[in-house]
Amino acid sequence: MQIVGQAVPKRLVNEALDNRFILRAGKGLVLSATDFNVYVDFALQEGAATIEHPGELLLPLDKVVQLLREGRDDRIRIEEIAENRCRLMFTDGYFDLPTADPAAFPSRPVVKTKAIGAARVETFVEGLDRGKVARAAEEGRYLFDHILLELEGDGFTVVTTDGRRMAAYAGALQKPLAGKERVLLAPAALSQARKLCERSTGLVRISCDHAKVEFETDRGTVIATVRDDAAFPDFRPHLDGRPRSRRAAVSRGLLLSATRRIALLTTEHLRAVEFRLHPGELILACRSGITGEGELRVPIEYEGAAEEVFFDPTYVAEGLAAMGAETIEIRFENAEEGAIFHDGEAFRYLVMPILIDARESTPS
Repeated sequence: MQIVGQAVPKRLVNEALDNRFILRAGKGLVLSATDFNVYVDFALQEGAATIEHPGELLLPLDKVVQLLREGRDDRIRIEEIAENRCRLMFTDGYFDLPTADPAAFPSRPVVKTKAIGAARVETFVEGLDRGKVARAAEEGRYLFDHILLELEGDGFTVVTTDGRRMAAYAGALQKPLAGKERVLLAPAALSQARKLCERSTGLVRISCDHAKVEFETDRGTVIATVRDDAAFPDFRPHLDGRPRSRRAAVSRGLLLSATRRIALLTTEHLRAVEFRLHPGELILACRSGITGEGELRVPIEYEGAAEEVFFDPTYVAEGLAAMGAETIEIRFENAEEGAIFHDGEAFRYLVMPILIDARESTPS
């Protein structure tokens, strides 16, 4: 097989996947990779490659990706030069790499379609970017380091939580779904789906059964294993349960800047900042015998009674950074219940307070 074409997309195929990927050359060029939990098919754009002889090559993924990253060529030539051998030709030289029998590459998983929905790719990407903000940072925390995707009627919801906060993004489905489906996915699966959507136009079609979910666009497919979502917390009681009667409106940019600056005074042992709400003003305060003390004032629209509550400023800042509106709304009830930050009705971010009795002590 001889292929002349654009280099393998450098960010599409994740090095965390299996150490080999298959290159299929026919009418076009298709790249496939798998780690047996995630299967990726990606087609290069029409005209990106010139196919001289159709065929298949099973290549060492890590080596090819590293060579393409370090190379400076816009186009390379790939040739099968002998059995189990191929050549990558650059303008300044070549590399001969071992190949394997294409028959050894796993076949594409079959999704026995149970539900099909479709969303605009840009809406789906926005949902993944915003919805993942509350995912547990520690890899291996089963469930809490996963992402819930819920499809129902004419909408989809992306939900994450680490047990101390929760984020939910609601987007529209262009193709309504009959019924309701919930799938729990590992971050790597949705990361690959996002990369596929980044390079696609139009719609992403989402199909699922009890074991797998498939994301399909005009450029390719990502198929991922579904995890058991039975123990993943239901987000509705937390976000749609008892309504928060107290509300404040504030500039997202001003609050984000103040939160990031006051967070510099917190310590590893106690990441707590006092948020004091007063009519027309929000005061952020932190005092530490180690790092010093500070106080910042942010104008807000709030007419309720004064309230004092402690939050982890990192959590607040990460939620605000994922929002896009100039003005966001904060809904809360008291200092012992979580506050919900609203970026319109599409994105909601719940942060639980840190319970400190400010009358008796100041965090230090």
